[in-house]
Amino acid sequence: MVYIRTLMTFIKTNNHTTYKIVLTFISDLKNKSMNKINLTFLAIIFASNLFSQTWETINLSSTIDSHVQTINVQNGIINAGVLITSYNGSTGVMTADWTNCGIWTANASNPTWTKVNNSSLTNRNVSKIYIDSISFWAGTKRFYADVPSLNLNGNMFYANSSFTWTEMTHFQSGTSVTDDVQAIEKISGFIFVGSYSGMFRITNVSSNVTQITTGMTTGQTNISSIATKDLYIFCSETNNGLYRSSDNGNNWTKLSNNGDLTNILKYNQVKIINSNMFLITDKGVFRSPCSNPANPLSWTKKSLGLTLPSGGNANIVSITSKDTTLYAGASTGHIFVSTNNGDTWSLLINPPITSTSGFEFVIDNQYLYCMLSGKIFRLRIINCNITKPVITNTNNVLSTGQYSTYQWFNDNGNITGATNQNYTPTVNGNYRVAVSVRGVKRSVQYQ
Repeated sequence: MVYIRTLMTFIKTNNHTTYKIVLTFISDLKNKSMNKINLTFLAIIFASNLFSQTWETINLSSTIDSHVQTINVQNGIINAGVLITSYNGSTGVMTADWTNCGIWTANASNPTWTKVNNSSLTNRNVSKIYIDSISFWAGTKRFYADVPSLNLNGNMFYANSSFTWTEMTHFQSGTSVTDDVQAIEKISGFIFVGSYSGMFRITNVSSNVTQITTGMTTGQTNISSIATKDLYIFCSETNNGLYRSSDNGNNWTKLSNNGDLTNILKYNQVKIINSNMFLITDKGVFRSPCSNPANPLSWTKKSLGLTLPSGGNANIVSITSKDTTLYAGASTGHIFVSTNNGDTWSLLINPPITSTSGFEFVIDNQYLYCMLSGKIFRLRIINCNITKPVITNTNNVLSTGQYSTYQWFNDNGNITGATNQNYTPTVNGNYRVAVSVRGVKRSVQYQ
């Protein structure tokens, strides 16, 4: 007779979710009746998402294939900025296929691409896309055609739900943004735009656009990214560091470098994730506590593990997050993952193609999207919902369900060679098994 008492507990910590079943039973082991064995099943599933290990190529029409230069995914819709150019060597003229340049969209479940341009989208050299629940914003780059009459300035365009575009031409100086739009964020009801010409603020589509660079160093207003925390706005100036504003951008304060943040030449991106600020630079990834954005920042370098398979440090150009997991993208297309706020990183997956140009990546609830060399790829996020685990004892053979890896433990720790689905105990005691599931690299923990 075997008496089994089952207790299931559910524990969720910052870095992983643990399902635990403890089964205590009385059995006849090695012909010694009434020996007590405590079996603990511990399945560890990290809150970081699991991904398929094969890149899927998003089919683009032959017209726009290899010509995508920015992507955004919102509510199951893929949005791409496309630029198609040609150069006539005999005349020295660069021209663009404006009929097919601009914004293209596709449903993520069945990508069939549709243009959403109209005549008001006068510059279709789209460099950045921002979407919220009520509006669609497109920022554009300058286009130099080598013929002055064909040149176009960078600008901002707004579209409603039917993609009727409005050009934002009423800038404070009386001209449009003359340089590339690099960042767009909506903060406190305003649209903030970072460009080579500095920071701009849009109140609404019918109002003027205000240049807001008071406090920034003259001639050093190349804004590469924008972030916000509570009532504070931060922006990175590519060559000059970080600025902070507490009054919606009317005034800016240059923030001092400290700690590990020294000898930086390029400030590529600032990102606030939970209560930390991350800064992507030419010297790697840096982190500072930012629970109170009014306090001074304190920087430590967080690039451990950001190494390419071929050797050498990865040139990280972008960072994002989902749940409690961080993802860092390199210019080569390699993507790294961290489950401990950037303390350590590991390679998630190699790039789908060999490339060193035009990298962007975004994550939604179903996929991780990657744009490389004008093409779009994605990895499917695998739901990792574990069913109620079961441990059985059949003729003193301990068994559990099917997982990727196994490690059995007794009172002395891990049992050498006990890495299969089944294990036969040889001594009395407490037994445990830890399992893992294919996906993001993780530590195996047990109690």
